[in-house]
Amino acid sequence: MATLQFPRIHLNGTSGQTLFDEYEQALSYVRTAIKVMGQITVNGRDYYPISADATGIAIAEHRSRLDRLTAVAAELEEILTNISEQVH
Repeated sequence: MATLQFPRIHLNGTSGQTLFDEYEQALSYVRTAIKVMGQITVNGRDYYPISADATGIAIAEHRSRLDRLTAVAAELEEILTNISEQVH
């Protein structure tokens, strides 16, 4: 993962609590999206009429979407940790 640019909490910027709350809410929504995406049915019967490879492609695309959401969640967790360390 690339190095993240963390916000710097200071008097002229957004308060640490506001930043924490906003990132925490975003993380909560991303975790919900991961959970809901994980419940999506990727069934071969829905793809076999397209081609012999369609099911494998659909499964790979679904995994890729989950991987990207998981990466976003990890970044948000890292940002939250940094903000928390600045506030406390």
